[in-house]
Amino acid sequence: MCANLMQALAVAVLSAITCGVSANELATASAGIAPSVSQTVNEMIVIDAERALKAEKKMLADAEARLDGQSVTGQVPITGAISGVASENPEEPPQPTVAPVSVEVLGIFGLGHSLMADVAINGSRVRFKRGQLHPLGVAPGYPFKLVSIKTPCVKVVDSAKAEHEACLVKKF
Repeated sequence: MCANLMQALAVAVLSAITCGVSANELATASAGIAPSVSQTVNEMIVIDAERALKAEKKMLADAEARLDGQSVTGQVPITGAISGVASENPEEPPQPTVAPVSVEVLGIFGLGHSLMADVAINGSRVRFKRGQLHPLGVAPGYPFKLVSIKTPCVKVVDSAKAEHEACLVKKF
């Protein structure tokens, strides 16, 4: 009997979180659902529900901020065209921003066809071997391919066919 009441209470809490019900409404509803559950347990459930709701709202706000204001909740954000203000060029879709590629040669070693280069691409370390397009141990779908290793420089090409060259820098 008590397990069924707890399950009903848990369903009510989850429903309240997803529907945005306030903590006071949830406390009133939970008091009617489970009168045999102690007041302390009800208060703890309400506190957990409030924390979960705040965390969910913060997570959604952070996700929307990362996506430059695009809605992740399925709701359409209000734009100039919707609010009655015409945009400058409604026919042109916004151009996607291209993240800069960071290529750094960490080391070149070996001889001849066994020449290898350790390269950091956007902070991820990979090892290229002369004569092979793909880095060692990386799936063929990796977006960067080796063009050449010419000591002290390494040239790679990305999936958009843009070449990136980096040379070994002596650091003291």
